[in-house]
Amino acid sequence: DSLINAIRTSRDDQKKIAGILELANQAVNPDTLLPFAKAGMEIAIKANNKEWQNSARFALIGYYARKNITDSALLLVESLLADLKKDKTRSGLYLSALFFKAKILDRSNQYTKSLSQLVEVVELAEELKDTLTMIQAMTGIGWVQMEMDQFQEALYWLYKAKSASRNPAYYNNYGALYSNMASAYNSLR
Repeated sequence: DSLINAIRTSRDDQKKIAGILELANQAVNPDTLLPFAKAGMEIAIKANNKEWQNSARFALIGYYARKNITDSALLLVESLLADLKKDKTRSGLYLSALFFKAKILDRSNQYTKSLSQLVEVVELAEELKDTLTMIQAMTGIGWVQMEMDQFQEALYWLYKAKSASRNPAYYNNYGALYSNMASAYNSLR
């Protein structure tokens, strides 16, 4: 609520766009996100700011993915990736979009494509030294393997994610890794 209020009351367009991008990364209802994503796109187009347009597009992708309109989400994420690939200053957003594409592919039951995308995310996250995204992508690979009933392979990737760092801060609030491990073991019985 405080983030939504900050977006609504801000008179600084750059702060609004940053807030909308942050909102898109939160677990909010898609119907809550949509008006902000649209407003962000209007601001970005009016300002003729490509960086802002990419941030607003990311928020729209979040809306479509949450609504399970995967064809629209994939179309938008592909165009976003094409723009961001050229802009080395936005490698963090590029990595997020790449990871998001893998999630969308998973949601649309395109598991092989999702796995390929997640491997690319792991490689880029290693290159960028983004440990959290690397752990999340490895966990994602484990999840997709579970979706494909490949539980031994899933456990391989989940343990790889668990051992990616010795810093417990990466794992203290990341229950998905542990619940996926438990689920994979349960499925092996």
